[in-house]
Amino acid sequence: MENSMKIRMFRDGTSVVIYIDDCTASMEEFLTGLLSPATAPESRLEKAEVIHEDPIVPEGCGSCSGKSISEILSEKGLKGYANIRYILDKNIIKDVADRASAEQMLQEFLHSTFSSVDADEYTLSLDEKGVNEFLIIFDSLIDEEMRLKAKNLSGCSSYEEFTASGTLQQKQALIVSIIDRIKLVD
Repeated sequence: MENSMKIRMFRDGTSVVIYIDDCTASMEEFLTGLLSPATAPESRLEKAEVIHEDPIVPEGCGSCSGKSISEILSEKGLKGYANIRYILDKNIIKDVADRASAEQMLQEFLHSTFSSVDADEYTLSLDEKGVNEFLIIFDSLIDEEMRLKAKNLSGCSSYEEFTASGTLQQKQALIVSIIDRIKLVD
């Protein structure tokens, strides 16, 4: 008999939530042993496939409607990231497990996209339009400290003014900071 057990694991800050579909009695016994002071023998661990559910975007979301998160990321790359980020920020995906899975997939996408990229080289390859698109796509990753630093270094009165009239080099410096921050998140 094939094991149909599916395990989803999500991180929320310092908390980890594990969700098991079709958990067998032996797996429950193993987990009880693992989580108690005594540990269960390794032989008690059944082979369980660890998967991330791939949520489907609900209808009404334009070109993303009816597509899975991985399909959108695969087809659209960074713009797909922006679409999914918007969908999550607007709470269009309501199911908590689906949201957590989508967030995890976005983190994995960012990590795989930027982990081996030289931030300076990548940024220098962007023209003005590419720089502005990058700042729009990754706006959610720019915290208040980064916004304040960009505003102050550019001499602008606000971050919005910085994005509208900051120099290409100033914007590129911010992008290097964003990429470096992405690399720090594991």
